[in-house]
Amino acid sequence: MLQNAILKQDEDQVWKEQCDQVLEYLPSYRNFENRIRRNKVARLIAQLPYLAGTERPERDGMSNLVIFILSSYGSTKKLFRHVPEDDSSVFERLKPIMNFTGGNEKILDRGMSLIAMVLVNDYRRDMEEDLATGHYNPLNSGRWNYEEIIRELTDRIRAVPCPKMDRILGLESIPFVVWNS
Repeated sequence: MLQNAILKQDEDQVWKEQCDQVLEYLPSYRNFENRIRRNKVARLIAQLPYLAGTERPERDGMSNLVIFILSSYGSTKKLFRHVPEDDSSVFERLKPIMNFTGGNEKILDRGMSLIAMVLVNDYRRDMEEDLATGHYNPLNSGRWNYEEIIRELTDRIRAVPCPKMDRILGLESIPFVVWNS
């Protein structure tokens, strides 16, 4: 069972098994398989419950991963686009992938802050394209201040060291990570 596997097996093997399971559940997403398997955000989402020691890491990780895949790939992606109601917090749009049963709150916050940072960087990268296509972007609207958000997230991440998490997605790699690579 995957629940305790993160402690006993190589993390890469656990990630492989998580991908195998989710792609079995969502066969229509098989055409995105290589992108999903390489996606550092997806991997952190799936393994964050193990790192934080939640009560049900397998269920928490799998349910959050499935929602992430639905929100990032294929025809369901449009259902999860950012809307002005999501502007209240950088974490608002991430709430569907923040389902955890207990666990170390500091580790969960660190992981979600890394994920939020990737999201904000993608908004910055997409600003021109979003203007051209008419997609809502909180940076284009002026509702969010990029530098302020990145500074706050960086402080939250640095306050809680976690080398295992850094092996999955570290602060230094954020500029090179794309949300749905």
